[in-house]
Amino acid sequence: RRDDIQLKIDLFVEQALAKELENELKGSVSVSDREIEQYYQEHIDRYVTPERIRARHILVESEELAGDILRQLREGGDFKELAKKYSTCSSASKGGDLGWFGKGKMDPAFEKAAFALNKGELSGIVSSASGYHIIRLDDRREAKTRSLEQVRTSIERTLQKELGAREIDDLKQKIRQRDKVTVNDEYFRKFGAPAPPEEAGSAGPVEPEGQ
Repeated sequence: RRDDIQLKIDLFVEQALAKELENELKGSVSVSDREIEQYYQEHIDRYVTPERIRARHILVESEELAGDILRQLREGGDFKELAKKYSTCSSASKGGDLGWFGKGKMDPAFEKAAFALNKGELSGIVSSASGYHIIRLDDRREAKTRSLEQVRTSIERTLQKELGAREIDDLKQKIRQRDKVTVNDEYFRKFGAPAPPEEAGSAGPVEPEGQ
C-alpha cells in the first residue's frame, strides 16, 4: 500500500516489459546469405592470420665474437648451447628461442634477415641497434585466411546484433515522434527516487499534466 513501494513495482514492470520487447525485436532479425557474404568481403582483413615464424638467435656486443660463434655453428656446434654460453639476450636461458612472432615486432634489420631464411637455415652476422645477431629459423607458418564457412556463424551473430540495435533505435524514434512524454520530477523527488530518462521503455509512471 505504500506509495514508494508501488513506485518501485511500477518501474520494475516498465523495465521488464521494455526488455521483453527489445528481446523480441532482436530475435525477429534475420540475416541473408548475401549480407553475410558482403560483410565477409568488406572485412576480409579481420579473418587473415599473418605469416609468423619461430626463430632462435645469439646476441653479442662484438662483431668479432659473433664471427667466431658463427664459425663454430657452421662446424657443427650446438646452437642452443652456444646461445646459453654467449648470448646477452634474456632468451639465452631458452637456447635463444624467441618463440613465434610476426612482422612489425622486431628490429627492422633483424626482422628482414629472419623472414628471409628458410626453415632450418642459419643467417650470417646481422647488425642491429642491440648488437650483433646470429639467427636460425626453426619454423614458419604461412599467412592464412579463414574461409567464409569458418566464420559464417560469427558474422551472422554480429549482423544480428547490429540490426537488432538499429531496430530498437528506430522504435524509440517512432515513439518519441508519436507520443509526448512529460516526466513529473516532483513525483519522483517525493520518494527520493531519481527521475527516469525520457525514452521508450523507461519513462516509468507519468502523471497527467497539472497534477
